[in-house]
Amino acid sequence: MNLDGYVTTEDARLALRAAVELVTLSGAQWENADVDGNGVINSTDARYILRYAVDLLDYFPKDE
Repeated sequence: MNLDGYVTTEDARLALRAAVELVTLSGAQWENADVDGNGVINSTDARYILRYAVDLLDYFPKDE
């Protein structure tokens, strides 16, 4: 989500900050952060990103 090519806990933190409007994401970042594909960035997206980053999830819901 920070566009470095890796999914890390930093990406989850960035998604959560975006969800509470502490940061504004670019278009590409927004697309990458909306991992459940519902058109909004929220704590659910941050949770999915965090689970993926620590190998508890193999893919994101929008990739099913």
